[in-house]
Amino acid sequence: MGVAIVSNALELREIQKNELPTLLKWYQDAEWNPGLNDLDTFAATETGHFFVGLLNDNIVSCIAATIYQSHYAFLGYYFVEPESLRGKGYGIQVWDYALDQLARKGIQNIGLDGVIEQVDNYARKEFVSAYLHQRHVYEVNGNETCATTVSNAPPSINELIAFDAQYVSEARPSFAHAFLTADPTRKHAVIRASDGAITGYSTIRQATEGYRMGPLHALNPTDAADLINSLCAGLPKGRHVYLDIPEANAKRQTLIDSLNLSPIAFDCMRMYKGQAPSVNLNEIFAVTSIEMG
Repeated sequence: MGVAIVSNALELREIQKNELPTLLKWYQDAEWNPGLNDLDTFAATETGHFFVGLLNDNIVSCIAATIYQSHYAFLGYYFVEPESLRGKGYGIQVWDYALDQLARKGIQNIGLDGVIEQVDNYARKEFVSAYLHQRHVYEVNGNETCATTVSNAPPSINELIAFDAQYVSEARPSFAHAFLTADPTRKHAVIRASDGAITGYSTIRQATEGYRMGPLHALNPTDAADLINSLCAGLPKGRHVYLDIPEANAKRQTLIDSLNLSPIAFDCMRMYKGQAPSVNLNEIFAVTSIEMG
């Protein structure tokens, strides 16, 4: 845990694990629809840092920074509660504290997914817009089938680290390990080539309402649809599955049309400070997490 400091009556420090349920309720009440165990996954990530601001011993602001390995971090879970305290500088204090801690670790390249109302504020902090993530919902129909062979056995940790690294700025071994082990509700789907190499991968996890899906990485929309069908097979008919699709994927509409995915009003702008990663967005049909990258 970092050393606590006090600035303008706001105490700034890293969160304690027993405080996580308070923040989960914030996100649930704000209708972010977090995965039920997402904060536990974050807490299990050794390179994750969750900073909070306290006023009169009560948490009023927070932000999380997931350091992938050594050169890149992702910001998320930025929040001020209660609403009556917003606009009073409590958010920017914890933001500045987090950015200072990253700078001390030599992290220069930072990403985030910002709600549209905050994009201008992030731009003033030198974050540059890259592309939009648009949340869509799939309704389980009870007749999900796959055109290709999909395994629900999770990949090995080394396989996941290597495959995941193709779609982010650098390998993130600590996050990958937590991702595989920290959420008992998580189900995996894997497509492999004839030589056993992974060519498609996705997961689903229970959320406050329905399920969240991500990542969804596939060579083409047909494989992406098979991964979705495999993960949704056996779920109760009518359940909702949410995924955040990058608008920059030129193949996304084929998947959206084939499964009748419906957009909902929860768009986020992917933004970067420093160097943006060079990845094949046409193989990203849903981001791993808009909160953790």
